Amino acid sequence: MADSIVLPVALLTTLACLLLNLWSDTRIGRARQLVGRGRAEAAATLAARQNAAASLHGNALFFLLLLALLELAEASAWLLGAASIAFLASRALLIAAPDLAPGRRARWLAVTVTLFAQAVLIVVAIALMAGARPSPPAQVDRIDTGA
Repeated sequence: MADSIVLPVALLTTLACLLLNLWSDTRIGRARQLVGRGRAEAAATLAARQNAAASLHGNALFFLLLLALLELAEASAWLLGAASIAFLASRALLIAAPDLAPGRRARWLAVTVTLFAQAVLIVVAIALMAGARPSPPAQVDRIDTGA
């Protein structure tokens, strides 16, 4: 077990994404109940909540994949953690946005912060690739023939 690889930032971010997904699904379920009871205004809320869940699914997949790869490449854990916190906060805001009074501003802010967090990971990935150097060639032991 000592040789196992642990990616704490990626694992915690994945856990938080799963909790956000659970919260989002619960909110969608409540909106569906309201629509089922005949509340017409709940249909717009249901659609907005479903869009937020779809956005979480679409963005989280690639964010988590790149995050794990960067952590595996030993990028700065602090920088990855900050990008993860920004990403998770923006996704939580987007899930809550349909119930906030300034919904458009909240959605705009959530999307902007998500793009910023993704841009941070992209810049870190490019910086790692630009700074990556091939490992030095293996030394070959020469056999001394005495000549």
